[in-house]
Amino acid sequence: ALASRDFRTARTVALRLLQIGLALGSVLCVSLLLPAAKHIPTLFSNDPAVCALVVACFPMMAALQPINGIVFVLDGIFTAGRKYGFLAAAVFCSAAVTWAMLIYTRYASLPLQAVWFALNLMMLIRFIILGLGFFGKNSPVPHPKYADDQAIAPPPPPPSSPPSQKTDPSGGSTPRRPLAPQS
Repeated sequence: ALASRDFRTARTVALRLLQIGLALGSVLCVSLLLPAAKHIPTLFSNDPAVCALVVACFPMMAALQPINGIVFVLDGIFTAGRKYGFLAAAVFCSAAVTWAMLIYTRYASLPLQAVWFALNLMMLIRFIILGLGFFGKNSPVPHPKYADDQAIAPPPPPPSSPPSQKTDPSGGSTPRRPLAPQS
């Protein structure tokens, strides 16, 4: 729909995908909070201390899964709309804040939950920036009321050029005849 500039359909599809991202993120959120989730770490480690530490992080992991689902869909929407610069800026801004938080976590010897807090902060910042971009005037999938502002005019026809000039040996120029079409 984007390629054919059918913004109404593209926007409808994008909004449906955002709903699906929210729903699947919510399912993952609830799954991490179920009592049975405490067995997930045992798939990766037999160490009870490691498993307990991971289970202690589940609430922090679960908290932003619905937001993460939306962010990943927005990544796809901005990529499909070829808004790479905006997407890169959103990632850079969120990564810069996360980097600072992770450096602080390291030097303050904060627990593993602080790492998850930093990752959640990164996703929250991306959610805000990409959400503002999606619902703004320069969205990769513009709202129909803004679609005319985003319309790209077809390229102008090539200018009709005068016959090319050929220089003769005497220094003057003589018009060159166009080539005859070949059969």
